[in-house]
Amino acid sequence: MKSFIVFSDVHGDYKAMQKLRPLICENDGAFFAGDGLSCVLQSNIEKLYWVAGNCDGYGDKELIVEIDGVKILLTHGHLYGVKSGLQRLFYRAKELDVNAVIFGHTHAPLITLEDGVLFLNPGTCSSNALKPTFIYMCINDGKITPFLNDSTLSNSY
Repeated sequence: MKSFIVFSDVHGDYKAMQKLRPLICENDGAFFAGDGLSCVLQSNIEKLYWVAGNCDGYGDKELIVEIDGVKILLTHGHLYGVKSGLQRLFYRAKELDVNAVIFGHTHAPLITLEDGVLFLNPGTCSSNALKPTFIYMCINDGKITPFLNDSTLSNSY
């Protein structure tokens, strides 16, 4: 089993990164879905998969990662209009034949399964948020089990 912290939309909040870093180091790595990239990269996290968000001035907008037979698309989401729905992102996921999509941009956490594609949005981990959130994700035997923060949501997909 491998475990990861999934987070997004730090927006330069170094305090949030100080809180997350020990959690990330206790796991097999992290997925960062953009916005606040400089702050995240300065945290020197070793096993980090990352993409740039709409507020980041550099970096790739998409990354495909395969872990233990699970194929994941990592993107910020702004290029797919995720604030208006998941349809365009869903079609991109089908086009790339991925099992899961990790995205951010909306600052609202979401864990949902749509026609065989698992969508994970960790919300925002910024301490400026009303309720900072992130996702703890386990990958085991070709399945993803996500937990929102302290396992307020728990399902295997």
